Amino acid sequence: MNIIFSGIEPVTFSHFLSNKETLFHPDISIIMNRFILLSGILLFAFFYPLGAAYAQHLVAWELSSLSGVTSGAVHSSTNADGISRGILSRGAGINATSITAAYSSNGWYSTTAPTTLANAVANNDYYQFTVPIEAGMTADITGIQAYFQASGTGPGSVTLRSSVDGFMADLGTVSIPTASVLRTFTVSLSGLTGTVTFRLYGYGNSAGGTNPGAGGTLRIGSSPTASADDLTVMGNVDYDGITPFITSTPSALTGFSTVLGMPSSVQSYMVSGRSLSDALVMTTQNETIEISTSESGPFGKLIALAPSAGEVTATVVYVRLTGVGTGVFSNEFIEHSSTGALPRTVAVSGTVNDPNTVTAIGAARAQPVNTPVTVGGRITAQLGGLVYVQDATGGIPVFSSALARAVSVGDSVRVTGTRQDFNGQKQLGGVVIFTKYEVPSFVPTPVIITPDQFPAFEGRLVKVENEAFRPDYTEMSPQYLYDTAFVFIADNNYQLRGEAVSHQLRVSFFTDIAGSYVPDNTFSVIGVVGVFNSTYQLFPRSRNDFIPALVPYVNGAGNSLPADSTLDIVSWNIEWFGNGAPGNGPSDEAGQFSNVLKVLRTANADIYVVQEVSDIKDFHRLRDSLSVNGYTGSCSKYTSNLLNGQTTTINVVGQTVSCPSCAGHPMPIVTYHSDSTFQRSCIIYKSALVTLVSEQPLLRLTPVPSPYDYPSDWDNFWASGRYPYLWVVDAAIGGITKRLHLVGIHAKANTAPLQESYERRKYDVKVLRDSLNVQYATANIVLLGDYNDDVDVTVANVSSTESTYKTIVEDVSRFRTVTTRLSDMNFRSYLTRRNVIDHISVSNELFDNYVDGSGDLLLPFKYISNYGSSTSDHLPVIARFRLRDCPVSHNFVERIISNPVNYKTSLEITSSALLKSNANVAYEAGRAVLLKPGFHTETGTVFRASIEGCSEN
Repeated sequence: MNIIFSGIEPVTFSHFLSNKETLFHPDISIIMNRFILLSGILLFAFFYPLGAAYAQHLVAWELSSLSGVTSGAVHSSTNADGISRGILSRGAGINATSITAAYSSNGWYSTTAPTTLANAVANNDYYQFTVPIEAGMTADITGIQAYFQASGTGPGSVTLRSSVDGFMADLGTVSIPTASVLRTFTVSLSGLTGTVTFRLYGYGNSAGGTNPGAGGTLRIGSSPTASADDLTVMGNVDYDGITPFITSTPSALTGFSTVLGMPSSVQSYMVSGRSLSDALVMTTQNETIEISTSESGPFGKLIALAPSAGEVTATVVYVRLTGVGTGVFSNEFIEHSSTGALPRTVAVSGTVNDPNTVTAIGAARAQPVNTPVTVGGRITAQLGGLVYVQDATGGIPVFSSALARAVSVGDSVRVTGTRQDFNGQKQLGGVVIFTKYEVPSFVPTPVIITPDQFPAFEGRLVKVENEAFRPDYTEMSPQYLYDTAFVFIADNNYQLRGEAVSHQLRVSFFTDIAGSYVPDNTFSVIGVVGVFNSTYQLFPRSRNDFIPALVPYVNGAGNSLPADSTLDIVSWNIEWFGNGAPGNGPSDEAGQFSNVLKVLRTANADIYVVQEVSDIKDFHRLRDSLSVNGYTGSCSKYTSNLLNGQTTTINVVGQTVSCPSCAGHPMPIVTYHSDSTFQRSCIIYKSALVTLVSEQPLLRLTPVPSPYDYPSDWDNFWASGRYPYLWVVDAAIGGITKRLHLVGIHAKANTAPLQESYERRKYDVKVLRDSLNVQYATANIVLLGDYNDDVDVTVANVSSTESTYKTIVEDVSRFRTVTTRLSDMNFRSYLTRRNVIDHISVSNELFDNYVDGSGDLLLPFKYISNYGSSTSDHLPVIARFRLRDCPVSHNFVERIISNPVNYKTSLEITSSALLKSNANVAYEAGRAVLLKPGFHTETGTVFRASIEGCSEN
């Protein structure tokens, strides 16, 4: 049995041989990303020694908020369960001095040079801090850390002692420089109870190397990081299992905000109890706050949790402001009590504002974070759950799905929310209440600015004129290369010409812009100005915000036919599917799985051949999820570097295989490899339309060439063993069945050394072409997959521009790449490169079956947010086929006039002109129409008839 605990909540373990319990307090600053793993039985955990590396913060002081002269004691900032708040103070021999972000003193003993520890003890020259251990608890203290700094005449040494032995023994001595430094005392004090007090004595030669002076200072604090603890006691706490004990974490909830009469959003904390004889009771001090054990309520002032066998298990308590009374509320407490247990409190603070006090947006933007404000204005943009509101003084986005659903651009609203910062953007959020006024819609006129003015107009509706995109601009994350011939991609930034990288245009997923052609000339554009981590971005709201308006990409003419009249085949690289390790696919593997499933269901193709399937178990789960849609599938067993070109043995699922001197020998037959770092090709198909006849790898038994001319070791042949994979299927559409040979490939990638990769792929493709022509000379071949090269020019960064698929492209009597039109249009299938590297080619037996114009890209980024980082770095490519063979010739006119009703085929007729008004049918040019005997049209009108894609004039 393995149990993994992570996070920052305390975990209690019980010894089964005694009634003693141990509380572990994970601390984010010490064991971030560290796990406690208990193997075997739970007892083993308590034989594992907790060294200093695993010691936790028992009590700590963070002093950055101090300023001026802090003459009194300072309570600890944080403390572990079982430890009360400690107190930091001074001995009687020293005096408080003015300092910021530290606890400082002068008046250190300076009569002798140098002073001694005995002088400091006699003169009471020390800092003192306490570790109050609560009843029923014992503590082990393993270390103390503090930031120290002395002035030039301040003490140069500090010695630590404790009350355990009456401050007699030295626990450690450290030197103090004139710059802030972190010093650590390693101690070993165990079985402690009650309050333990420590003293830090200052003495010795001055930090500056001279005799000490009475005006010299020694401080605790001034850590280089404002939020870092300045003084920390480390160790662990044990619970005796007898004394009643209450735990509540965290000890404070801050940042609540709402408006009068409206409850705030909820926050929560955890509470538990041990060895309790009666209920654990939680009460609020007044009407300002209320609590519940359910996020949805009911809320009230009191909760009583009855123990079971003396225990109240960890329970989430939800807290909110009631919205009663306006003002800033601090030092409000939730009290926790039970008979015999030390009471606990959780502090609550927040703000309640009057919603009737409207603040100008310009002033609201200047308010501190977490300040509730009410603004009024007009809606200028609606981008998902982000709504932009603008008045005469400025604009601001409001994050509220409820507001977004209720309003439209141009509406007049009053909105109350909390001033927030989100990645540098000033916005309103939290609990948002709003009023929509029933007045005529009005959109403010956008202010004409230049991109370098974006910072001054953040949140406002603006217009930028005579702009263009910077050519060949590559954004770092995600890496989308700008290309004027391609379409806009959702959730992508585009660099404006001549502007700094910090000024960009961003295409929101929540607009109709994605999938529209990118302007290749200058344009003007309207949008709202946002900011993301200091990068200012212009958000156009629709295609019509561009002047001239954007033109959406329309799929090729061949994609207008009904889906059930053609066999639709898709190739798609799904980027390390099932392997989200750094440098591989999307890190959110569950999200990728869901998105891939959505794309496959949305496209509704008859056959998919996919590449880069890494986790075979995830593929099986994907296939099973698609079974309700009528799909099934299988995978190739061959991956790159399966045997790594070595004379080694590797483990595969079901058997062990070896490769005795792979160079010069065929690869052995293998089963699916269990390692998800490999990539394979797979097929998914509709079982009602497609029957799998057989499947096998191709070229696996290719002999070593003689004379040897392969540009690398022979075990690198065909992507190092990622062989082309053949699926022979019978496909049936409209009562016609045709046998197809689907050859899925994932060719050698363009990795270093680049020239060798180029030559390897070129060689691999030629061998494949030659083998197909010899072994499958009359087969209906569909060659599809990740070509890792374009078919017009190579994408490789080598001296030659010749495509590695030239041998197929120039074999025009045998092969045709039906997706070449995408390359001709300068489109891309791999999002970070300009070329199309995913293609579909067919043999001459299918030339007439291919539906002209159907070789196309699918654009899932139009309906999947952050597609490039959440789903795949490739776009799917599609081609459509009719299975009926085209007639050599056909007399359409005779058939139409004689008896159109009995014509037994799918017939579509289009006209190049409008029919005359006295025609007996309604007609719109370019649309299909059934022509009846006696129709009339203009002289010279050209009709085009198509039977299931076979066309004649």
